[in-house]
Amino acid sequence: MKTIFFKSSLGTMLLLTAAGIFSSCNKKSDAAPAPPAEKQHWVKVYKDVMLGDQENHGIGHFLKTQNGQVVAVGEAQTQQEFLSMMYYTQYGANYVVFTFPGNGRSASAYTDIETNRLFVQNPGGIDHWAQANLNTGEIDRAYRNGTYMSLSEFEALASSRSWSDFNSRFVYFNGGETDLSAGSFVVPGNGEIYMIQLNNTVRGFIRVKSVVPSSGNGGSIKFDMVIEGGDDYTTSSEAKNIQPGKD
Repeated sequence: MKTIFFKSSLGTMLLLTAAGIFSSCNKKSDAAPAPPAEKQHWVKVYKDVMLGDQENHGIGHFLKTQNGQVVAVGEAQTQQEFLSMMYYTQYGANYVVFTFPGNGRSASAYTDIETNRLFVQNPGGIDHWAQANLNTGEIDRAYRNGTYMSLSEFEALASSRSWSDFNSRFVYFNGGETDLSAGSFVVPGNGEIYMIQLNNTVRGFIRVKSVVPSSGNGGSIKFDMVIEGGDDYTTSSEAKNIQPGKD
């Protein structure tokens, strides 16, 4: 009797163990897949950025929006794909242009562009860049319902560095639209605030702090920038080289 009881108990234990394993397997197979990670957005702020015009040999000429660095024309050849904004003066007319490398020539209103070293210098001038590396953009005043964006609004965005606030303000001043539809250059003025969009992707706000059309050392522009970045841009050929880093 003892032997029979032992065998029965052993059989029962084996059955229970198998059932437990089967149940455990079923639970694992029925588990829902983990949801995809939420894509992140971020905002960077660059203060007191200065770009020089073609006659300025002390200040760089192209802005690298990836990190806020300014690059001189003589150093531009190896960094073409990262450079996204520029400034130049059309001397004789005292006409200044704030634009993007891919739009620089079309922004010209006067003939002295053919002597402008930001275009013709070899190496470094835009005329010698690969076509695929010519970042373009759009720029317009931040304006809605008869009112320009105020300095306090710009400073609030720069202080909060909240992408949600950034996106909300951009859409508001862009007439309810996410993407900017504007011209490719402006003649900037002191204190003016602009919206930009690079390669139809990365967006930003710029507050012009000073404009020098020309001087003995060349002209310059000084500005602050609030610019967005996002996980969506990291795999985009149009955005990955111009969006700011997360950290």
